[in-house]
Amino acid sequence: MGKEFFIKAARALKGPIEDGQLLAITRGNLRSDIAQGTKRFAAMDLLQCEYVIDSGQIKSSIGGKILESTTTFSAHDKVAIAAFVISVQSKIYLFNHLNKTDLVAHSSFVGKFAKGAGEIMIVGGKVKLIHAHSGHFRPGVLNIFHVVKHFRDLGVLAVDAKVGFVTDPFISIEMPQPTKTDSVQFSCLLGEQEQQAILQNEQEITQLQLELEKLRQPISETAVSEYRAQKLLEASKELEDVEGTKDLCIMLEMLSDYESQKKSADENKRLANEINIEKYREMIVKEMKKISNRIEDALSLIDDIKSTMTRQTISVIYSAIYFTDFVTTHYEKLKANHVPAVYDNAL
Repeated sequence: MGKEFFIKAARALKGPIEDGQLLAITRGNLRSDIAQGTKRFAAMDLLQCEYVIDSGQIKSSIGGKILESTTTFSAHDKVAIAAFVISVQSKIYLFNHLNKTDLVAHSSFVGKFAKGAGEIMIVGGKVKLIHAHSGHFRPGVLNIFHVVKHFRDLGVLAVDAKVGFVTDPFISIEMPQPTKTDSVQFSCLLGEQEQQAILQNEQEITQLQLELEKLRQPISETAVSEYRAQKLLEASKELEDVEGTKDLCIMLEMLSDYESQKKSADENKRLANEINIEKYREMIVKEMKKISNRIEDALSLIDDIKSTMTRQTISVIYSAIYFTDFVTTHYEKLKANHVPAVYDNAL
């Protein structure tokens, strides 16, 4: 049960991942965890950080002490805010995130998959802020939407709760833009993790610019033929992989997900056979736009990280009520533009 098992498991969970109900660790952080020796907690260690929600109160799993606030916590150098992760089994863990100086990260509690991850502020026993800051899991709009609903349904979301993002999550999508609310003040420092994020994004930008240059080359029939053959090979491999997950899906009682993935794989193979020069040109244009958007996102993230030292706020903030209403209204479009940050490209 090594890498192949987890790849198959991830494929079986493709639906929930694409819907934002489940997060998978990014490939880079999976490698980093192994290289750096990031801690993976045993059952007793997990209990020390586990919290349950009972009758609208957030309580420690050990002793049942009510958690009134996150005053004693800190995360990514922000005081009075805790890092959180929600396991696949819906267990909630809160902890101090010290930029991995203690080898503790979101993945320490859940491994490769989570229902939610980021930062959380609790005031008066209620969730006051949910911030999408987890380099390991990169939660997006859809996941934070499900996390907000999770806490709301459990009766612990404050009436004036807010939702925060490291960068504007809607700016690259052609749709009405939601109105941001007031900023939340924090003492933010540019730590080692943020510096590493800047370096990684700069390297990604360089690579994406090279890919963009390649796509700008003149289109030939040879290129179309090679692309068709490549897509047919990928579609055949996808179909083979999906077939390989059937038993796992049955075991996880997710046969409908298998059937959906099988139908999608069959369709991908049909589309690959129909690729001609016009469809290839359309694909090139779409791919160039997608890469350009990724470059803009990376540049925006770099600017945002660098500005935290002087800005000392989380500026991309929305009212939780307004945010959930907005996402509900535009859910299908947001889902169509959602690109999960998964731990293996094979997904």
